[in-house]
Amino acid sequence: MIDILIFVTYLLVLIGIALKSRAESKASDFSTQFLAKKDLGLWESLFSVTATEVSALTFLAVPAFAFRSNLSFFQIYLGAVVARFLIAYWILPKIYNQGSTFLEILESKNERARKGLVGFYFLHMWPAVGVRLYTGSILIAAFFEVNIAVAVIATALLTFTYTQIGGLKSVVRTDIFQMLLFIFSGFLVHYMVADISQTPWIEMMREAAANSKLLLYSPNALSSFFIGMMGGALFDLCTHGADQNFAQRLIACKTEALARKSILLSSITTLGIGMLFLTIGSLLWVFYEGKAPEGVFSDHILAHFIMNYFPDGLKGLMVAAALASTMSTLDSTINAMAASVVNDFQKNLSNKRGHFFKVSFIITLGFIAIALISMKSGEILIFGLKISTVIIGPMLSLFIVKKALKWINEYSLTDIVLSNLCGMALAFANLFVLKWNWNFTIAFGIIGGLLPLVLKALVLKKEA
Repeated sequence: MIDILIFVTYLLVLIGIALKSRAESKASDFSTQFLAKKDLGLWESLFSVTATEVSALTFLAVPAFAFRSNLSFFQIYLGAVVARFLIAYWILPKIYNQGSTFLEILESKNERARKGLVGFYFLHMWPAVGVRLYTGSILIAAFFEVNIAVAVIATALLTFTYTQIGGLKSVVRTDIFQMLLFIFSGFLVHYMVADISQTPWIEMMREAAANSKLLLYSPNALSSFFIGMMGGALFDLCTHGADQNFAQRLIACKTEALARKSILLSSITTLGIGMLFLTIGSLLWVFYEGKAPEGVFSDHILAHFIMNYFPDGLKGLMVAAALASTMSTLDSTINAMAASVVNDFQKNLSNKRGHFFKVSFIITLGFIAIALISMKSGEILIFGLKISTVIIGPMLSLFIVKKALKWINEYSLTDIVLSNLCGMALAFANLFVLKWNWNFTIAFGIIGGLLPLVLKALVLKKEA
């Protein structure tokens, strides 16, 4: 009973934050709903960026990765640090105060091209975040003893509801609350594993180290460390620098300087949270003596530990944290995608709350559909990353050619389609033909996206 009470309290706090944000900004125009009137402070932007990138994959799948392997996934986080310096000093100056959404900044002149951008943006976000919605529903389903499909639908609809109450401001403020809960839950798991096993934490870590569970790279392939960093850097450049989901949090800052500080500081929080949850997997490997219990998938190992070993009260808190990790990603994405539809795809339609509501609801249904399909996947961390890397590269390619190099002044719909299709073709070629490390997939996507754009730029230069 106490678990349910804690869980309900968490939900009430979320709704309360959203309602307070709505009371402070009663207007229902685009600026309020999707840009928080460009009034985000440093900590609001920082925690929202961090909460958006931290998803249920971090909560459940990252520990599962370390449980199966070691800490080598930390390479991705190290690469992200490099990327965020590039975002802060290379990408941010080219997007701040240049438009209301990243897609508008990328192509503000050609309406058909901008609509094409929205279509490919959705093609990426729906599967990428849908997988995260499914992952976050694993523990929810176990806690309430319901089918995962029921947990998926309930989580998505609840997130949709409070997202609509107060716009981006409520999303950002609930993200702060959820981020703090998420971090606390990570430290709590560390404490509980050692306490329940009645073994000092440091002794468990020493045993993990003795069994190569704390290595940051494969013992037989040091080169994989640098490949992982490269993949992490490119992935982060695409997700945080060339994606409406994160660009929105930077564009909505009060000043460019605050936005820069936000993205730089987020690299530190990312490293800390990544190591916090990876080492949970190492501790659980020691606790379970190197093997998951019979009938338990490794992706469910943390959920199994929480449901079977956490005491009443703390169990409800952990379920709330799992839900927070899911909702903090989902709410941000719903808001960002709706902003792209209203501003870039349906520019002539009324920017009223009722219209925002309809658009966001359709987007939410898309996430539910993808999450239900994802129920059949295995090793969901890698599965989720593979989905993301297939489509996300070309968006960075489009940014490089037009905004960074300024080789093309205006994109046509044909440019958008060719860039994305070539990028996806090379990405798929790596996944299913070459079958190199998945970290190369995003590099292939970026190169494929660049090819038709560079060829067009050369033709234009020759004609000039």
